[in-house]
Amino acid sequence: NLPAETFTNLDVNVVGFYDRLGRPQKIITVNPVSGKPVSLPGIDDLLVEHPSLNLPRSQQESFSGVLRLPGDQLLLVGTGPIMPSDRSAPPNGTLVMGRVLDSSAVESIGESTQLDLTMSTAPIAADVPAATTTASAIEVTQPILGVRNEPLGSLQVSRPREAWHGALQSLYYLGLVIMLFVIVTMAVIHRGIDRMVLTRLSNLDLAVSRIRHSGKPESLDVPGNDEISSLADNVDALVVELDDSRSHAEQARDELELRVRERTEELSHAVEDLTGQIERREQAEQARELSQRRYESLIENLSDVVFTMRPDGTLDFVSSAVQSMFEVRAEDLVGKSLAALLGTQAAEQVQRRLKRGLSDEGAHLTIDGCSSERGPVDIDVILSTNPAGRGTQGILRDVTARRRHENELLHMASHDFLTGLWNRRRFEDELARELNKLGNGGQQGAVLWLDLDGFKDVNDTLGHKAGDELLGMVSRTLTESVRADSVVARLGGDEFAILLPSCDQDSAYTTAERLAAAISDIRVDLDGRLFRASASFGIVRYPEDGAEVEELLARADMAMYGAKELGRSHIVIFNHADEWKSVIEDRRVWTEMVELALAEDGLVAYAQPIHDLGNGDLVSYELLVRMLDFEGSLILPDRFLPVAERSGMIVDIDIWILRQAVGILVANPNDAFRLNVNASPRTLADPRYLDELGHLVGTSGIDPSRLTIEITETAIIVDVASVSDTLRRIKKLGCRIALDDFGSGFTSFLHLKQLPVDDIKIDGSFVRNVSENLNDQHLVRAMVEMAKGLNMQTTAEFVETVSSMDLLRTFGVEMVQGFAIGRPGPAETTVIGTGIGEGHTRRPA
Repeated sequence: NLPAETFTNLDVNVVGFYDRLGRPQKIITVNPVSGKPVSLPGIDDLLVEHPSLNLPRSQQESFSGVLRLPGDQLLLVGTGPIMPSDRSAPPNGTLVMGRVLDSSAVESIGESTQLDLTMSTAPIAADVPAATTTASAIEVTQPILGVRNEPLGSLQVSRPREAWHGALQSLYYLGLVIMLFVIVTMAVIHRGIDRMVLTRLSNLDLAVSRIRHSGKPESLDVPGNDEISSLADNVDALVVELDDSRSHAEQARDELELRVRERTEELSHAVEDLTGQIERREQAEQARELSQRRYESLIENLSDVVFTMRPDGTLDFVSSAVQSMFEVRAEDLVGKSLAALLGTQAAEQVQRRLKRGLSDEGAHLTIDGCSSERGPVDIDVILSTNPAGRGTQGILRDVTARRRHENELLHMASHDFLTGLWNRRRFEDELARELNKLGNGGQQGAVLWLDLDGFKDVNDTLGHKAGDELLGMVSRTLTESVRADSVVARLGGDEFAILLPSCDQDSAYTTAERLAAAISDIRVDLDGRLFRASASFGIVRYPEDGAEVEELLARADMAMYGAKELGRSHIVIFNHADEWKSVIEDRRVWTEMVELALAEDGLVAYAQPIHDLGNGDLVSYELLVRMLDFEGSLILPDRFLPVAERSGMIVDIDIWILRQAVGILVANPNDAFRLNVNASPRTLADPRYLDELGHLVGTSGIDPSRLTIEITETAIIVDVASVSDTLRRIKKLGCRIALDDFGSGFTSFLHLKQLPVDDIKIDGSFVRNVSENLNDQHLVRAMVEMAKGLNMQTTAEFVETVSSMDLLRTFGVEMVQGFAIGRPGPAETTVIGTGIGEGHTRRPA
């Protein structure tokens, strides 16, 4: 790391470094005059092998001497230990420096000593005198000895004599005297010139300097009438003109600076505006590119087919979804007509719609049976103006499966799931249409109302599977035994109704007899146990017995119950004779009993547990209502609730059970404890119920989400719009909503996604025999998957066996309720710590 200047400053050629053992580490040779590396042949071997260097040495020793190089060159060499300057540590090596004694070295020594030196590399002879004297100088010859005192050369020194120097000194003094004379003469001449010219010029110079430094003009007073005074006058005039020019220049500069500042500000604002426009344009471009990528990604990931079309019907673009919808590649359609995509008839249908023009909302049409590689496809077509240019943009959606499902759901909405017959709602619609014909000259007709005898015994003794089989056989018998224009419906349970248009009383009775005989031929054999079917019939005529749907069905129901009073397989025609007063009186008695129970604390709350199927924990109860008779015995709901429904007292009963539920929740403040209560369709339509619910939630302080209101499918069918509004108001209060008996009619499928339902309770008809019935398993699994998709909780009702419970767990059912979990019991003992039911003893009649 030694720079060339080091060799020049030290005036050395060679620098070498040795480690502690005397081994050379680095030897550098440089020309000290030029500072450039030079080659000294033999220097490496000389310094390494010469024994006189005595390496290594102690830290106190140094060495110097002369060595001969190949080529008769002499090298002055010196060594020294490498250690700290305070000698606080032993030597870490040895430093060697050398200088070749060439002519430049000898000349440098002569200059520094002011001696005339001459060196010779030849050894001097023994007879050569050591010193000689001449007239002008004294010369001395000194031998140069090597490190072993061997003669290597000689050095001759020449010194002038003193007399000679004395003569030179005399000459020096003489020159000095002459120089002094010249200086004096020049001083005299200078003084004269100074007085005549230089002083005036100096004054002029000083005045000009003052003007230059102060920047203010002043008069130049130079006396005389010669060129200098004229020069002063001209300079004075020039200064005045320069001052005027400077003033004008400063004014122009100020104006220029002002204009520059103004233009700079304008330019700065313009640059800022331009920068803002560029940034906004870049942001807009980035947003456009991002939007374009999102649009392209959206289009490519849509299951719907998106296309753009020129005004002449040529396709510009078709999304890749066309591959899965029509089994044709998108690139094969670009540049072709719309008919290549949809077929000729469908394309013509689209073109006819486009000729009528498109509104701002576009146009929508449905094409049935559109031809494709995989067969007919029903598609929805949405047309709009192409936002990217002229032409049309369209979206194709495959609705084949949806329309099939809609048709199936519409069929389920009007048909009984078990038998395939029309349900009560559709039967009432058909009866209403027949009654409306009476005003337009329509003919009289009849309604047959029949109920199977002993059907409950079939379910209880042979099981629900046998009961379902019997209902199916009866349905087929009824359908096969009536005219084609007759309407056969299952009203629910084991009740059926038949509408006989254009039928008099005798024909209706004959039809009832034929049907009764056909039903009596039905046998149900299950595991060797035989049951013979029979039915009781009630007949009403229209318009003789009534011209309103509810009136006719109520009287047909009374006639049917009159037939049951007579025994099995009887037929009764409704009339207004006195024997019907007993039936009416019986219903009046039940009505009075319900009224009395409401007025005098004759209702009792029962609770049935609901368990979490995942961990088996008890999570809630469903509160049920029982009524006490005059002796204090319990009356089951199926005896008095129908009377309460007809009379409207069901609203009061539902409000009563609602109050009981809130009282239980207040007494059990555990947030994990929940209760379910039922609300009938008539109750949901009564504003008193919502008012009472809001009052109880607001004043009790309970968490309303702990209370679940259960509604039935019938409640939805009555008035979807009104029920939806009521349910949303219940949800707004914070309560949960459960759909009870789910799947029994499937009408709710049409509206379920629009209703604020939290839980669905799968109807017991799908659960009782789920472990044996494969169809029930498929239906339950489908209901669970649908509920999960709608973020709803599922509860299975009527769980009666452990095997059913295990199977339901594998299907993903979350909650279970039924006899396998627990039977209903008095709320005062079933639900701990409520005090509900205390003192519920029936007063005497």
